[in-house]
Amino acid sequence: MIAAVLLAAQLSAGAIVSHAKEVDLQIRDLSARIHMEIVRQGKRKDRVFDILLRREGVNYRALISLVEPPEMSGTRFLVIARLLHRS
Repeated sequence: MIAAVLLAAQLSAGAIVSHAKEVDLQIRDLSARIHMEIVRQGKRKDRVFDILLRREGVNYRALISLVEPPEMSGTRFLVIARLLHRS
């Protein structure tokens, strides 16, 4: 663990970002349950949602389904992300 921290300290920020992108692109399909805690002005709100992700190269589709709080349960978002080519 310490060796990894020392190695990361020696890498440039660009090398770290490049490596993170490479690792991210290796993820093909993913499903997860996410817990998000929102704190604003000392008040806390909790959100729980499921995510299903399917990647096709650099493009992906994700279905995000809210689970909690109960009044938001069943709300879904479809995300379609495509790499834009600039000329």
